[in-house]
Amino acid sequence: MSSKKILINAIASKMGGASTYLKNLVKELEKADSVNQYIIYIPSEQAGKIISEKIKIRLVNYGEGSYLRRIWWDQIGIRKIIKKEKIDILFSVANFATFFCPVKQLLLIRGYLYSMPYLKKIILPKFSFKKRIMFCLKQFLIYFSAKAADLVMFPSKSMSEDFEKLYKIPKRKIVINHYGTYLDKFAGYNQKKEIKNKKIYKLLYCTMYTECKNFSTLFLTLNLLKKQNINFQLITPAVFSKKTSTYKVDKELLDSFPIKNNIIFTGKIPYEKIDKLYKEADIFLWPTLTESFGHPLVEAMASGLPIIASDIPINREICKDAALYFDPLDYEDLADKIKLLIENFKLRRDLEEKSFQRSKFFDWRDHVKRLLQVLERTS
Repeated sequence: MSSKKILINAIASKMGGASTYLKNLVKELEKADSVNQYIIYIPSEQAGKIISEKIKIRLVNYGEGSYLRRIWWDQIGIRKIIKKEKIDILFSVANFATFFCPVKQLLLIRGYLYSMPYLKKIILPKFSFKKRIMFCLKQFLIYFSAKAADLVMFPSKSMSEDFEKLYKIPKRKIVINHYGTYLDKFAGYNQKKEIKNKKIYKLLYCTMYTECKNFSTLFLTLNLLKKQNINFQLITPAVFSKKTSTYKVDKELLDSFPIKNNIIFTGKIPYEKIDKLYKEADIFLWPTLTESFGHPLVEAMASGLPIIASDIPINREICKDAALYFDPLDYEDLADKIKLLIENFKLRRDLEEKSFQRSKFFDWRDHVKRLLQVLERTS
């Protein structure tokens, strides 16, 4: 394989799964690819957080919340860099491609789509008018980006099927490459604790706060558990934001129920320390309404935690039989599943083992190996 100069456009990788993906990508590319040269453009917020001796890292501040500046960067700024640096391949990692790109282009689509479960029915109606308009604009840009790219990569089969059905993109352009994690960082199955007679059951929801995270259903569930005298503690690094469309409803529920003392909001935790949350938890909850993948699901499985997840296609694809599933709009169903895991030792142990075994399908190194094959195919 001849050496290629690859430009990675990652300026939208600021938080959540996108940030995790970028950090792990840089770390593994250093080890896995000694042939190609990489230049990565990242947001200024990542200054000092992503460091590499072999890969050239450039910081970009294109303006928080400025979609016009983001469009300018993707269509004009990147084009200038491609010419200046004599790039062979462009890898765009966050939904939007460079139209009429002068070199071959691989596009990673990781954003929400119209066709995803519950998006149009539950989430979009909660958006402000301005936010709905911007969402529609993004959908158009994603569509034209997929048309412009030479190959389009998705982190899950369910997402690719949604996209193909919605936008009629040719199958030959579609690549599925599951994300993963460094499994040894989270491995903890053999260290699991007996929780049958515990005084407090630790529930973990490792997520950021957005409209799709379904905190309303979760708070209703916790209130029901409280009424049934189940002594629990929910731990989450989610940070509530007034800019989020569900903030008002979620805040009112939180304030009206006597559950505040049962919830620990840890605040943002550096990824390097996030494994401690999993090792201290008893049950992992994942009640989200829609996802493109869900890194925390893999981290929970690698930690050997029993999982209760919302019954949506992506969660079924990732966990298969290594989780219990509930109707994401039925808080009583979620409460019943939590009680079942607390009371049924055999089921809990069975799910712990299945989680641990299932996680082996999501090794981060395998994702990068497949990515390198796709980049070679792109060229």
